[in-house]
Amino acid sequence: MIDPSIISKTMGFPWFSFILLEMKKKWLCGLTTLLFLISPLTYLVAEETNTPESTQQSNESGDALSLHAASAIVMDVKSGSVLYEKNADSKQYPASITKIMTLYLALNHLDDTTMLTSSNEDIDTVPRSASHIAIDYGETISVKDLEYAMMLQSANDAANVLGSGISGDLTTFAELMNTTASDLGCTNTHFANANGLHDENHYTTARDMALVMRALASNDKAREIMSTVSYTADTTNKQPQNRVFATGFNMVKNTEFYDERVEAGKNGYTPEAGYTSVALARYNNLEVVMVVLAEPDADSRYTDFTKMMDYAFSNYKTVVIDPSTIGVRDVTITDSNGIDHDIRFSMDNALNILLPFSTDESTITCEYQITDINSVDSASAKVNVLLNGQIIGSADASKQELVETTITPVNETTMSEEVDIMDRFMALSFFDMVSLITLGGIIAIYLLSKFSRFTRIS
Repeated sequence: MIDPSIISKTMGFPWFSFILLEMKKKWLCGLTTLLFLISPLTYLVAEETNTPESTQQSNESGDALSLHAASAIVMDVKSGSVLYEKNADSKQYPASITKIMTLYLALNHLDDTTMLTSSNEDIDTVPRSASHIAIDYGETISVKDLEYAMMLQSANDAANVLGSGISGDLTTFAELMNTTASDLGCTNTHFANANGLHDENHYTTARDMALVMRALASNDKAREIMSTVSYTADTTNKQPQNRVFATGFNMVKNTEFYDERVEAGKNGYTPEAGYTSVALARYNNLEVVMVVLAEPDADSRYTDFTKMMDYAFSNYKTVVIDPSTIGVRDVTITDSNGIDHDIRFSMDNALNILLPFSTDESTITCEYQITDINSVDSASAKVNVLLNGQIIGSADASKQELVETTITPVNETTMSEEVDIMDRFMALSFFDMVSLITLGGIIAIYLLSKFSRFTRIS
């Protein structure tokens, strides 16, 4: 913006700067008003799901469902609460459901279009009697095609190529798998390879695999891959024909075990592990992860899953609480200097509460619990969800300091502007000062002549 004083000096009329200053004030006030009217639009954000900390206890159901699996679990995706478990912490061999961890890492470390080239180690460590897609030495395949091959066809060679592509070699990748498992809360798991081929030092539990699958469920690409029935891969430098992969998980395709409640799944098998499986299922607002380990035969996985779903969906439900029904909580906190600060706590996202199916939702209430109320910086709050007066869940609230905005009236000169005007006047050049004094003199003489004429007449 051009300084008005520069224009005044150029034109030789110092009073012109004051006219421009008034124009500048009106323009700034208009812009401030416009921004004030527009600013509420910045608060329109997409709603996300916020899962409260669950206070429910795990339901140790033992063999109440008469499952065939040696170990099993049903876990709520949103809260992590366990709805059913059977020997959920017993160590078992996972077989190919190991690949859900490999997929989790691939989706977090690699791009779909990245091209990976197989190494000798990737190929030689997979027996030809195990599941594979016949990847050749030095074959270059996209990450996306490898992911579909690994999850649908249960290709062990594809899992190896992905592992090497992430960490450089399979040993380092196994170390990453174990670190990640620990980060996800797994306490009884140790991975020795990327694919799940038998190794005595490669084991897990139903609870730990549910934690991995719950983490994977937050990725839309993973859901898409694991729910796909058939996929056609591109040709490669070593494979001139398209490879077609078909899922081996019978609950998402047209078989006698198809169930519309099941969204995705992955099977596994080795003689040492028996039949294993992990699945993601949804009914109404409730979404669960299911894991079975050490099944005696292939079909038992599906019949056990059906029993587990029937139990979970008939006994539990997820209640969604909209932030608008919770409202906000305003508090005033006085700091050490005696200055008051208006603080607002609010919930930005919906709350999902896992409850018994028979729960009367009208008895659910929410309340704010504020801590460190005497400190502006450390004050915090959470929203407690209560059922008949008992806390059943909670979630952290967001914090915002309310600052009053003052808009300067158009015709009012503030102290800072008055100082600015005086500074500009004192900064006038000698020529400007002479011009101003001369003009003042002319005006004075003119007014005096008018006054003298009026006096004579009167």
